[in-house]
Amino acid sequence: MAEESLRDEVFAAAKYAAHVFRERVRECMEKKGLSSEVSRAIAEDATRDPKLLSKIVAEEEYGVKEETLEDPVRAGLYTGMSYMLGAALPLILYFLGLSALSGLALSLVLASLALAVTGSLVALFANIPVKKKAAEIVLLGLGSAAATYAIGRAASLLLGVNVG
Repeated sequence: MAEESLRDEVFAAAKYAAHVFRERVRECMEKKGLSSEVSRAIAEDATRDPKLLSKIVAEEEYGVKEETLEDPVRAGLYTGMSYMLGAALPLILYFLGLSALSGLALSLVLASLALAVTGSLVALFANIPVKKKAAEIVLLGLGSAAATYAIGRAASLLLGVNVG
C-alpha cells in the first residue's frame, strides 16, 4: 500500500473512530518511556485532533513519516545550478588559455577549495566538526576524480583511443 494512501486511510479512521486509536496511542507513548499519566494525556489530546492522531498512528504503528518539500521545482533548480557551478569551476581555467599542466594544478586547487567550502557548510548545518567533514568531502571528491581519470585512462588504453 502506498504511503499516501495509508495516511489517507489512517486519517479517515482517526476522524470517524478516534476512540479506537486512543489506547494504541497511549501504549505507544508508554513504550517510548513516558509515564502512564502523560501517555494518557497525549492520547486524550490526540483523539480530539484527527490530523494529529492520524500522524501519530501513521508514524508510530506504520513507520510512515509525513515529510514535505516546500517547492520541489526550486529545490531541483538549486541542485542543478550547484552541479553546473561545481563542474564549471575546474574547467574555467582551461578556457583562460593556461597550459594543460597549469590548468590541471589550478583546477585541482579550485575544486579542493569548493569541496572544502561545501563540506564546511554541511558541517555547520549538521552541527558536526568542520575540519573533519571538510577533509572527508575533499578526499572523497579528489578520490572520485582520480578514479574517474584512472577508468578513462584504462579505457583509452584498452580501446586504443588517444584523447590527448
